[in-house]
Amino acid sequence: MRFEDKILLQLGDPAVCKTLFDGTLAERLLAASFGSLDLLAAPYTADPVTVMLGPTAPPQYRGRTRLPDGGLAEFEVDLIGQTHGPSALPAIIEGTVSAMLSPVTGRIATVESSTATMPTLAALDSAASAAELADPVLLERRRRIGLGKAIAGAGLSDGDAALLAGEWLSAAAEEDVAALLEAEAGPAGYARLAMRFAMREPAAPSQRTTRFTAGAIASTLADGSASVLDVLTQARAIQRVIRASGRGTASLGGMEPLVPAPVIWFVPAASFDDDDWPVAVNVAANDRPAARQTRAAAWFATQGIALIGVP
Repeated sequence: MRFEDKILLQLGDPAVCKTLFDGTLAERLLAASFGSLDLLAAPYTADPVTVMLGPTAPPQYRGRTRLPDGGLAEFEVDLIGQTHGPSALPAIIEGTVSAMLSPVTGRIATVESSTATMPTLAALDSAASAAELADPVLLERRRRIGLGKAIAGAGLSDGDAALLAGEWLSAAAEEDVAALLEAEAGPAGYARLAMRFAMREPAAPSQRTTRFTAGAIASTLADGSASVLDVLTQARAIQRVIRASGRGTASLGGMEPLVPAPVIWFVPAASFDDDDWPVAVNVAANDRPAARQTRAAAWFATQGIALIGVP
C-alpha cells in the first residue's frame, strides 16, 4: 500500500489516529503554530477530535488588470469549471493541544528622579583630550558623549550616550551640541527619571489547553513521486482552505498563534536514513536519523509545518 494511503486510513480510524498524536507531534504542532516554545514545556499532548478526509480546494490564480484610468489592480480568483475542478487535499484535523505554560511577569520596584542644570560647553570640553580638541569631528563626538551621560547618568556607555545625544539633537532640529546649548541657554534644567524593574516570584507552571485546526499531508520523497516544493504548495492550499472556513488554532494562555492554520507533514521515519537530510558532522552514525529529523522539524516549523516521521 502507498504510504500516503496508509496514513489517510490511520487518520480515518479514531483509535489509530490518536496514536499518531504523541508528545513529539504535539510539541512540533505547537512550534509550527506559535513559532517559539520558550514559555512552554513538557508534557505536550494532542487529542484529535474530528478528521475531514479529502477536502477540496479550487485552484487559485493571481493576476493584474489595467483599469480604465490607466492604473493597475491585482486580483485573485478561484477557477471551477470543466477544466478547472477543485483539487483534493489529504485531511483537515481539529482537536485540542496542551502544554505546561510558565508566564513571565514583572513589576516596577522603584522610581527614582533627579534634576540637574544643563551642562556648559566648557564643562563638556574639559573631558576632551588634546587630540579631540584639535579635531572638530572627534570633539563633537566627545561633546555628545558628555551630553548623553549628563542626561542619562555616567553609567551609560560612550556609544549609547552619543546615540542618545544625537536623538536629542534631532528632536531639537540642531546640528551640533554647541548649537543646542546655545538654544537652551538660560536657567533651564532637565529631569532624569530612572526605573528599576524586578521580577515577581516565578509563577508556578500550569497546564494550558487550546483547540487547533491543522492540515495533514503524507508523502515520501524517496521514490520521487513528490518533492519538497510539492509539499509546500499543498500546505499553502490547505492553509487557504482553513482560513477561508474561519477556523484556526486559538490562543494559548494569552499567546497568539503566528500561524493559525499549521500543517502536519507525515513522512516515513526511514526517510531520515538518507544522507541528503542535513545533520551536524559531529553526530554519531546511529544517532543521525533522529538528529536529521529534529533539525528538519525545527526548520519546517518556521514555515508553519509540523514535520513528523512515522514507521
